[in-house]
Amino acid sequence: MNYFEAVPGWRLVDFRELWAYRELAIVLADREVKVRYRQAVIGVAWVVLQPLIMFLVFQTIFSLLNYEPTVPGFPYALTFFCGWMPWQLLALSMRDGSQTLVSNRQLVTKVYFPRMLLPTANVLCGLLELAIGFVLLLGLMAWYGFAPAPQSPAVILFVALTILLAIGSAVFLSALNGLYRDIGYIVPFLIQVGFFASPVAYDPSQHNMNNLWWYELNPMAGIIAGFRWALLGTEAPTARMLTFAVGITLLVLAGGLWYFRRVEDWIADRI
Repeated sequence: MNYFEAVPGWRLVDFRELWAYRELAIVLADREVKVRYRQAVIGVAWVVLQPLIMFLVFQTIFSLLNYEPTVPGFPYALTFFCGWMPWQLLALSMRDGSQTLVSNRQLVTKVYFPRMLLPTANVLCGLLELAIGFVLLLGLMAWYGFAPAPQSPAVILFVALTILLAIGSAVFLSALNGLYRDIGYIVPFLIQVGFFASPVAYDPSQHNMNNLWWYELNPMAGIIAGFRWALLGTEAPTARMLTFAVGITLLVLAGGLWYFRRVEDWIADRI
């Protein structure tokens, strides 16, 4: 089979084709990293400064309100960064991934390659920021005198869930934005709503939200709770929360891949 031509037939994902283009995926991810920080004065340092600034803003607001947003016994900085890391990966994948087909229209319309690689490359790019976030979190834990919890290897499972959710969201939004430009205006609004709907800057147990099934429908609720439990040793996410997180993540992934493959042949003509 020639992998430099379109694969006949229809399938959800052609893993052999994606593997054949793995080097292209790495090149695209490397390009996304360079483009993202090329004209930034302090470059990749924004990966550290952005969560620090957000943390200071929320810390100041909660201090003025005399409100404790985190689990007693755990510094707010640690719980905040445990929530920020997976959320930032998802948010960047949604924001930048939704624009990939439109911003690369010359490439999409003139050369054949698995177009799914474009939004996926943004997720790979986000993994760099996630890795830097882990280093920053470990430094903060050492500063506060906290050691990683014994179950810390379990964080790999929650990282995997975040990656799958990010891929599904980015692939779906990129295809949708390729057909309807309105999506480019809606995505930033969705990210803002999602930030406050997810327990990034607060702990849901402080609001008696742990047993609200409609709140647990947000897969990031279970993922962020899993990050905090695995790394800090906070209360473990409930079985129902984990079930929703895994189930909805897989649903978003499958739905995003299905929709992308369904409209992939039309996108080149529409963008």
